[in-house]
Amino acid sequence: MPEYTLLLVDDEPNIISSLRRLLRREGYMLHTAGSGEEALEVLAREKVDMVLSDGRMPGMSGIDLLKKVKASYPEVVRMILSGYTDVAELAGAINEGEAYRFILKPWNDDELRLTLRHAFEHRRLAQENQQLYRRITEQNEELKLLNANLEQAVEVKARELVIRNRVLMLSQVILDQLPVAVMGVDTTGTIVHANRRALEHHLAHNPNVGTSMTHCLPGDIQDAIRATISTGQPQSLWQQYDATECTITCCPLQSDGEVRGAVVIFHDVITEVAK
Repeated sequence: MPEYTLLLVDDEPNIISSLRRLLRREGYMLHTAGSGEEALEVLAREKVDMVLSDGRMPGMSGIDLLKKVKASYPEVVRMILSGYTDVAELAGAINEGEAYRFILKPWNDDELRLTLRHAFEHRRLAQENQQLYRRITEQNEELKLLNANLEQAVEVKARELVIRNRVLMLSQVILDQLPVAVMGVDTTGTIVHANRRALEHHLAHNPNVGTSMTHCLPGDIQDAIRATISTGQPQSLWQQYDATECTITCCPLQSDGEVRGAVVIFHDVITEVAK
């Protein structure tokens, strides 16, 4: 059982002595005071978990003491021990001092010990609830901050995607306007890009994006692409079809110092057909 600190307040020394004898085996740290003023001095210098005070004392009454304890030390459990059964006193202890219990003198030893245990357990549960509430509040604030940061990050990413889409659209328009056929191939040999002229080129049969170059290009062009990807060096070759000579250039497509594929450019040169 954790060690709790109990402050006993009574102007009768024999009552204090009886309580100390009764509670010394309960494992509590005990402090005593003979008046309300003395009790406040103890509270100012010691950490106290509970105040058990006589109801009627010269000077400051027990109810007035509990009111001051409630105002300055609201986490301290407050209890009244009194030989009077005045209803007004009972109501004042409960309403004004928010006493946990009102115990009559003479008390029953077993009932008093059990009441104190229940009071300390009540305080422990209240403290755990407060700690849990603080943790939940802190976590909610952290979650709000994370959500705000996430929303900002999503907004930034959305703007970046819009810009990238515009750049890609513009890039496609520019590539389609080039007077040469341009094709992109990744390291697996898959066609990843083909401009308008590449789609129409005689040496590239249906070079649709996503298809393998083995289905679209002659073997010697495939070999040049593979050599470019493996060596990172440009490769050139030429082909002739009908009256057109085509020079093909394969350039490595690099990113972060690593070859990601090859760009294939078809340069058509019109020659005169021999008669």
